[in-house]
Amino acid sequence: MKTFFFILLVMVVGALTPIQATFNARLGILLKNPFYGTLTNFFVGLAAVLVLLSLLRPELPSLKQVTDVPPYLFLGGFIGVMLVTTLIVAVPKIGAANAIMALVVGQMLISMLIDHNGWLGVPEHAVSITRILGALLLLAGLYLMQKTG
Repeated sequence: MKTFFFILLVMVVGALTPIQATFNARLGILLKNPFYGTLTNFFVGLAAVLVLLSLLRPELPSLKQVTDVPPYLFLGGFIGVMLVTTLIVAVPKIGAANAIMALVVGQMLISMLIDHNGWLGVPEHAVSITRILGALLLLAGLYLMQKTG
């Protein structure tokens, strides 16, 4: 039941991704530069997190906890900028469906490698014929999506 809840939660939030990408693409167009769209996205996100932190008041991490974080983990913010900016540029050119489908295919292929090898601290889930078949179906879906668009 717990797995079902998290799958459903991720699906619901994932359904917001094309809406976010479309909003951000429009921002980039209206602000005349994709980086201003990205900056606006992250500024609003920062404001939202600050509101949540002020409401929930979790304990601040200690300086030691922050300095003990492996430096590569801070690259997540850079990857977020790359993701948002790429979608801002791509959505007006190829549409939300093609952009999100390509995003999902890229995510799935790398996720399978991460899971199979247990990289980055995730539990190992070996690549299986059914996982490979699922990835191939996603690739076929990407091909079909862009062919009909």
